[in-house]
Amino acid sequence: MLELKKIELGTQDLTPFFEVPFALDPENHSKEKEKLEKNQLSPKNLFFEHAEGCAFVSFKDGKFKGRIFASLDHNLVQKEGQKIGHIGYVCFSHGPEYRQLVLEAENWLKEKEATHVHGPMNLNIINGYRLQVSGFKTKPFPGEPRNPSQYKDLFRSLGYNVLNTWNSWDLPPDFIKLSTDYAKQICQNKSLKGIKIRPLNIENFEEELAAIYECALESFALKYGISKISREEFVQSLLHLKPLMTDEFFHILEEEDKKISGFIMGYKDSPTDPSRIIFHTIAIKQQWQKTHAPYLISIPLGDAVTQTGHPGIGALAEEGKSTYDRLGLPTRSYSMFAKRL
Repeated sequence: MLELKKIELGTQDLTPFFEVPFALDPENHSKEKEKLEKNQLSPKNLFFEHAEGCAFVSFKDGKFKGRIFASLDHNLVQKEGQKIGHIGYVCFSHGPEYRQLVLEAENWLKEKEATHVHGPMNLNIINGYRLQVSGFKTKPFPGEPRNPSQYKDLFRSLGYNVLNTWNSWDLPPDFIKLSTDYAKQICQNKSLKGIKIRPLNIENFEEELAAIYECALESFALKYGISKISREEFVQSLLHLKPLMTDEFFHILEEEDKKISGFIMGYKDSPTDPSRIIFHTIAIKQQWQKTHAPYLISIPLGDAVTQTGHPGIGALAEEGKSTYDRLGLPTRSYSMFAKRL
């Protein structure tokens, strides 16, 4: 008989919740990921100052059958007239037991007067979101959503439809060099008065994160799932990336008054033995978006990656026209799913 356990955040022991992936999906889980999840689901996470959540775990004959986390961010206004809740940290067995688990999470959101549910999302987009829907034979990279291939069909069977899709490409070294040379050609004999490109100061990583906060939120204001968060929460959510960061792969567009108006972030796929560099984020404030600033800020990152000789990953680009299209179809894809409650 299936047993469902509801675990209230901050008042009950979440240990069973963190044990589920090791039992059901060890290929896509690790002790490092468990540690990160424990920090995210701690009552000390500033996310819960403007949000609430509840965990659910299912058992059958003493064995784990799945887990899910329902959350509601009161700062999120995704679409006027809709109150959107999320389900995340999903991990299911291959059997039919996942249905009741998802329904329990949906019912919790209904009780909170949510009108729609989206997922998977682990609290917010900074922590991780999207379901991998193709490219399952590829080698994972840090920050990539990974899950068993059948998950997309499980969601569809419960009435969920694809809301948005993102793609990633494997980037050969020659593509990275050619793209960097093209950016140099675009920027040749051009200048942007009063700005400079500088590398990240990795020794002051926390301070640098705080400095890019306003630029990040303004640049991503129209992206999926953006909600208002404090500078402190922004820094808290990204500090775990420091072991993967180096100054040559993270550059900042700075104005004369030290105001930050853009940044580009790449990182190694391993802190100690990297074999690929992840091209992850570029953010440019609106006033610079129609200039050659996006090309200018990409050059030092492209040069640094070219010098390593490593291939790259063009990571998690929104569906639509992309600089990576010249490589053909994406290597892997990911989707967010949605359902009206």
